[in-house]
Amino acid sequence: VQRLAVLSDSRKEISGTVETLVTIVQQQGWRQLFSGLSINYLK
Repeated sequence: VQRLAVLSDSRKEISGTVETLVTIVQQQGWRQLFSGLSINYLK
């Protein structure tokens, strides 16, 4: 499992898929999760 380092007031390493998805949604919103999906369907 790859780890994502989140830049915030205190550095925290995120491990796990669910925790990573929750962090992305909290910081960037639901739309960011699916931003490249339509391009991949065209390939």
